[in-house]
Amino acid sequence: MDILKVINQETHLKKFGMIVRILRVRHRYTLRSLATQVGLSHAYLRKIELAQTTINRSVYDRLMSVFDFSLQCDREMELQFYEAWNTFNQSIIYLNRQSIESSFQSVNENREVHEQSLWMVEFYIMKLGYKAQNFSQNISELTQMHDELSSIENLMDPSLRQIYLIYKGNYYYHMNNPEENRKAFETILEMDTWNVYSAMAHYLLGLSYTMTFSLKRSNRYLWEAYEMFKRLNIEIRVETIRVFIEMNLMKMGTQDKTEHIFDKGLKIAKDQNLSEFARVINYDYAIYFLRNKLPKLALEKLDDIDRLSYQYYLYKAYAYSLLEDDAKVIEMIEEAFNQSIKLHMTNLVYYYGLNVLLAYHKNDDAKMRENVKPFFEECIRQAAYFEIDLAYKFYKNYLSDHRRYKDAYELSSRMITLTKIAFN
Repeated sequence: MDILKVINQETHLKKFGMIVRILRVRHRYTLRSLATQVGLSHAYLRKIELAQTTINRSVYDRLMSVFDFSLQCDREMELQFYEAWNTFNQSIIYLNRQSIESSFQSVNENREVHEQSLWMVEFYIMKLGYKAQNFSQNISELTQMHDELSSIENLMDPSLRQIYLIYKGNYYYHMNNPEENRKAFETILEMDTWNVYSAMAHYLLGLSYTMTFSLKRSNRYLWEAYEMFKRLNIEIRVETIRVFIEMNLMKMGTQDKTEHIFDKGLKIAKDQNLSEFARVINYDYAIYFLRNKLPKLALEKLDDIDRLSYQYYLYKAYAYSLLEDDAKVIEMIEEAFNQSIKLHMTNLVYYYGLNVLLAYHKNDDAKMRENVKPFFEECIRQAAYFEIDLAYKFYKNYLSDHRRYKDAYELSSRMITLTKIAFN
């Protein structure tokens, strides 16, 4: 198959333009520097990226040579990819973990082909969606993929852009960046479409606002999503969203039968094999028990979480702290630091928190002084609602123990203000 004949078809020119821009960004060329390198005007190169001109053999060869890239187009592989692509996106909507895994793995087995194909952009979007969903610890790979795809967002068709924005928002959700997280979903709402992705945007905006403990605003978006998924007859989303709404009401103190809400969520997760949903419920269940000084019950819920992280270890260490078991606290913290988990921005709350607990249980005043303020400030930055309470407790006690009563008073005033802002 003559690749140029394929590229110069109207539907494929846009794909080729996006690929050129991704490769340009990857190789750190500006529009002008790449144009100089391949002997073109930057205006003509811009037209290529914007799919406003066809490509001749000489231009194509020069571009591929500079990028050391060989573009492939196999009709059979293309059909197989788009079948898996559609299945994957549907499975995300329907929370079908098994189908998500199988559809992604079916294309990932041939990733070398897909990474040099005309559907490369869709493959990278799919990969971003999968990695963000599973939150791979390879942060540098995720970040590079995100940066490359961001460079072509304005070149995407609306339907493709909606899918990309869902996965982009999830990336920022797991990176604990609520501002960029919301921006992605709000962009979908600004597109003024009514479909499953606008329903997803409402749902994910609701979850985003729980990150900053803006629970009333969260529930406004969740109720919108609830009604939309109800009209779309996607029952699994309806059920899970209802649990999130009730959990928010519980956190605001306006919902009775608290444990019943958590148990309802865990039953849905078990019946539908929703491991991610179960993880979220178990974390919130553990927080509920920790806040109510029931550490043994919190430990039971944490033991049901099969994905270890610094967050997991902080909660376990704090549970043992409430049980006044110094040896277990130190064991948990040392185990956490021995894990081969690379630190990145989402870990800092838990990294500082673990150091504060370690300092407290070892009576290490120097380590406490070094970590207690950064722990509190990082909790504020990430609006981690349970961790803020924990950081506040240790920070206030530290200030009081060192007779810094004015600072302790100012800290208390700041917490009152933060709480009012969050609930409103």
